[in-house]
Amino acid sequence: MARFYHIDRAGQLKRGNVIKLTRCDNLNPKDLQYHVELLFPEGVSKHGDTYSKKQVITQKNDGSLNADINSIIELLFEYVRRSNYSHRPSRFQSFFAFESQDEATDFRKNFCDSKGDLWEVECNDVQAFKADMSNLNFDDSLSTISYRASCYWEGRRNPDTSKTPIWEVLLTPPVSAVKKINSTTIKRPTYFE
Repeated sequence: MARFYHIDRAGQLKRGNVIKLTRCDNLNPKDLQYHVELLFPEGVSKHGDTYSKKQVITQKNDGSLNADINSIIELLFEYVRRSNYSHRPSRFQSFFAFESQDEATDFRKNFCDSKGDLWEVECNDVQAFKADMSNLNFDDSLSTISYRASCYWEGRRNPDTSKTPIWEVLLTPPVSAVKKINSTTIKRPTYFE
């Protein structure tokens, strides 16, 4: 079993927990439930469950529309994976971690306002895929975003060398929570979920 490091932003992990895929329930209409079950017959991770149910377009009080860019990125990257990299694990079925404590701590500092518990987790090494999280952004043309999605699924760094790579590891459950390394006050980040 290989060891990795995870920032528990929700404060839900406990020593000995085994994270598994679960059925994405309570989708309406029933055809939508069936569709998601066809896409992910083994189930989804907490991340996948969140993004499967998240409202992508919302209306503000002033009547203008607001788009959740993270949801759009997740869907785009999932379909690029399905089209060209189906051997890679789906982000909708993954538990996210880092190879080292330092990488996890840097992520917590830079993207989580230094909040969240640092956990050591373990899973079968064969189930791990390393990718540059900095590719997951929507700040360019569609062709560039598509190219970055390919770079992500090929395990390559962001082609924009001005961006510092953020190497995340996608773990396919089951994943076991081994021990909490330290803790801080939990606060939900506004950038990544």
